[in-house]
Amino acid sequence: MQIKNALIFYVLTVIILYLPITFLNRTLLPSHYVPDPIGDNINNKLRPENNLQVDLATPAFYEQPINKTIANIISDGELPLWNPYQGLGVPLAGQYSTRALFIYQLIENISPYWLWDYFYLLKIIIAGFFTYLYLRKIGVSYYASILGGVFYQFSGSFTWFISLEQFSNVAMLIPIFLFAIENELQNKHLKSRLLTTIVIALILYAGQPETSLYVLLLGFLYALLKLFNHNQLQPINIIQFFITWSLGFFLAAPQILLFLETINYSIHLHPIGGE
Repeated sequence: MQIKNALIFYVLTVIILYLPITFLNRTLLPSHYVPDPIGDNINNKLRPENNLQVDLATPAFYEQPINKTIANIISDGELPLWNPYQGLGVPLAGQYSTRALFIYQLIENISPYWLWDYFYLLKIIIAGFFTYLYLRKIGVSYYASILGGVFYQFSGSFTWFISLEQFSNVAMLIPIFLFAIENELQNKHLKSRLLTTIVIALILYAGQPETSLYVLLLGFLYALLKLFNHNQLQPINIIQFFITWSLGFFLAAPQILLFLETINYSIHLHPIGGE
């Protein structure tokens, strides 16, 4: 019952605090703050809502057009692997920040344009709810856990950068990741290890590689510290830990391999081992 009440609380909190978006036909989509980059504004009546976003240009002129392009490619029955509209054509999924293979993003992309705001808000709800679940899992009291979820769901990741989805996608997964790791450490069941594996893969699909790396480093150090504090750094636990994480990287191999190929066979501002 407490879990259900917590979920309802986070849903209502987002609905109320984002009332202009949920009921008054306003939008957080950056394309409505700038000259129309994807052509959909002509056919809808959404009006921009004042907000705290600090980067409107990147999602307006890069991420939203990419999302639309991916949706069009999928509607043609193709995989979103190549973008023929930049230069003479460039890798699409291999650019990583396109989030072309992240399941949440794919569902958003193929949804009607006017629903994209609600995918933004759903990320906030997911982030708050799983923060609550994680805090409860480590023994924090009910009301403190509720408050912790509120603090995270309205933190900078989901106010300043809500439309910068290569960041907010990964930020949404942080509490899920910590919950999965803690659940695995406490239960040591196959289902718990499988959850951790899946979340690792999702993090690697979700957005910018640097952001994903920081989150994975957080999870790695957290799990290592917990094992050390509980005197569980035995070989069997280390092997299981290694297998769980390796399988996560294996599931994300399509994204990783495309990214590495793009890095190795393209001219860009971030050469491997470069300045």
